[in-house]
Amino acid sequence: MLVDKVASKEITIQNSSLVPTSFQIESVSDDGKDPSFSLSQTKGAIAPGQSSKITVKYTPRIPNVTSCQYWKVTANGGNELRFSAKGVAEGYKVELSVSSVHFGEVQIET
Repeated sequence: MLVDKVASKEITIQNSSLVPTSFQIESVSDDGKDPSFSLSQTKGAIAPGQSSKITVKYTPRIPNVTSCQYWKVTANGGNELRFSAKGVAEGYKVELSVSSVHFGEVQIET
C-alpha cells in the first residue's frame, strides 16, 4: 500500500454468554516505534448475545517497511483472544522511459 494512504478492516467481538461483559484490547510486545496501526476503540461493554465492531486502520508512514502489530483482547471472566495485523508500505515509483532527455539546445557559432 502507498505511504500515507489508509486501509481499514473491521473485526467483530461477540459475547455469546448470557451475561453482559466488558472487554479491553491492549498491544502485545509493542515498542511504540511504528504507529502505522490504530484501533477505533480499545475497551467497551457488550450485552448478552450481542457483538461489537472494531475498526483496524493501517496508515503506513515509511516506504518499504513491513509493519506487524499484535493485540490481546481480554474479557471479564478471564477469556483471552489474540489477533494481529500486517501491512507492507510502498513508496512512490517513478521511472523514465529513456535514459536521457534532449531539449534541443544547440550552440550557435558566429
